[in-house]
Amino acid sequence: MRPLIAVAGAGLLLAACGREEERAPEAPPVLEVPPAASVATPAQAAEAWSLDASATAGTAAVLSYPGGAERLRIACRRGPAELYVEAPTIARIGSEERLTLGAGDELATLVAQVVDAPPEAPLTARGALPAAWIEAMAAGRPLAVTYGATSLTLPPLPADTRAAFAEACRQALG
Repeated sequence: MRPLIAVAGAGLLLAACGREEERAPEAPPVLEVPPAASVATPAQAAEAWSLDASATAGTAAVLSYPGGAERLRIACRRGPAELYVEAPTIARIGSEERLTLGAGDELATLVAQVVDAPPEAPLTARGALPAAWIEAMAAGRPLAVTYGATSLTLPPLPADTRAAFAEACRQALG
């Protein structure tokens, strides 16, 4: 009798396995989509460039988030002429002193302030104001910032902002 029970049990087990394969696959989980009113449109989510001119310091192109917080400030300073970058969204690295600002293939290498800077202060860097960088930026070449392992591709400056900023940078050079 025992062999008959064992054979019957094995048969039930095989039948159950066969049925498992015949079952319809489970439906994928339903993803909830937020209402259209809560989804930001590209125009709402876009960062915007503006110019910030100072009679004593020079002119800056400022990239801001929609709420107004600054993401990046690039300034052409006068007396002495220098290129200055302030990047509040990039974490300072104690061992990295080089920040590179690119306009297409033209690169401006700046020295980042990493010593004696309070931890809450934004990352800042400064260096020579290269005429070739100004012309590449004025021509609308893609802008990018590299610092340590961080690389930022920046949205293009609008043509009128780019032209005014380039002119201010040329004047800073003298």
